[in-house]
Amino acid sequence: SAMAQRIFFYLLFFSCASLSTYIFHLDDDYIFYTSIFPGLLFILTTIICSLFITRLALRPTLEFSGLAFLLYLGVFYLTLVSSYFAFVVGMLTGGFGAMLYFALYNDFIKTINYSKKGVFVLGSLAFILNDFLLFTPIRNIDAGFFSKDITGNFSATFFIWQIVIGIALVNKLIAQKDKVNSVQIPSI
Repeated sequence: SAMAQRIFFYLLFFSCASLSTYIFHLDDDYIFYTSIFPGLLFILTTIICSLFITRLALRPTLEFSGLAFLLYLGVFYLTLVSSYFAFVVGMLTGGFGAMLYFALYNDFIKTINYSKKGVFVLGSLAFILNDFLLFTPIRNIDAGFFSKDITGNFSATFFIWQIVIGIALVNKLIAQKDKVNSVQIPSI
């Protein structure tokens, strides 16, 4: 059923976000290496979900994967080098990153109807929520998840962003698939 499929996809993105957060949080000394895997995991999870919903051609899927990974690295490192301004820059990069990710998916994998503003807001909200958590007393509850090091400060963003954007993408794909399947062709 459609609901079981949605739950399966939601669990996939939750698992992806959890694993991404864990890997990214492993060690500050190896941030260059640990920062690569969250993007790869998210792209792989997107492709796995897409396999269940639509047909994928190899070349466009590889092109999408490569460009999405470059987008991820650009957004990540731009946010990282913004240093103390990351709490503001991250809102913009999170929003633009989500919007561009949807655009790449739209161009290379499957055409989807989506609101650029809506996707931008969702991507930005992930970083805003992370900022909110960083500047509130709740941060002290789990010192392993929120900490003073760079990986601790950005871990929640991976978790929130990947779940929110992954679920938004899956919802759009399933809604569009259901709409196509429910169209009746009039008989002559």
